[in-house]
Amino acid sequence: AVVSTQSTGEFKKNFATLSITIAEHYCDARDFEKSIQCYRDALNQDPENTEASLALANLHLSVGQLEECQNICSVLLQKNAQNEGATIIMAKVLFQRNHHIEAIHHFQQLLMKRPDNFEALATLVDLLRRAGKTQECHQFFDLAERHSPKIPLSALIPLL
Repeated sequence: AVVSTQSTGEFKKNFATLSITIAEHYCDARDFEKSIQCYRDALNQDPENTEASLALANLHLSVGQLEECQNICSVLLQKNAQNEGATIIMAKVLFQRNHHIEAIHHFQQLLMKRPDNFEALATLVDLLRRAGKTQECHQFFDLAERHSPKIPLSALIPLL
């Protein structure tokens, strides 16, 4: 039987989605080897699947496979330098490898573009604290405060 290119592409995307779901279940069961394999299977079928790439990089990070994690993030960042997830994971890898200044730089660059990324802000504060540079936190708090939506106090008064 002849299979159209569109149905083959759909099959590959569906297979990748199913593989990601299975990988998540293996991860929940703490079977990281099988989870890694499922994420790889997903990427074999759908190499552009950023969700699978980020999940695999995060899994490599959590099990201490820093080289694999960094390789995945490097590829993602080459494709899209604005990929926030890859930037955050890469900065965490750099910090674990004792490249504190580079890790802090990654977070600072991200927060200059997206000051309301509170996951990045929290991690940067932790990194600056560990590096003994807490005085640098204030500028990022100020940036986040200026770029975050605010609720006027008058709106809160009925709740008090």
